[in-house]
Amino acid sequence: MTTRTAPTARPTTRAAAINTHCRDCIADPGSPGHWREQVADCTAGGCALFAFRPVPRHCIIDGLHDDAAIAIVRERLARRGPA
Repeated sequence: MTTRTAPTARPTTRAAAINTHCRDCIADPGSPGHWREQVADCTAGGCALFAFRPVPRHCIIDGLHDDAAIAIVRERLARRGPA
C-alpha cells in the first residue's frame, strides 16, 4: 500500500501543476529513486497527463520522452528494490 503525501502548495504554472499532480499520485519516499524516476516508471497510460509527466532530463530527446532511456530507469529502480 502506498501512503500518499499531503498535496503541496497550489501550483502557479501548468508545468508546476503537472509536476505536483504526478508527484502526489505516484512518488513514494519509501521507494527507491528520485520522484522523477518514479514518475518515469508510471504505467498509467490512461492518465490524461501521461504524455506530459515529468521525467529525468536524460529521458527527454527533442522534447519527447525517450522510451529507451525510461526503460533503463525502470531497470535501475527494479534492481534497487524496495527501500
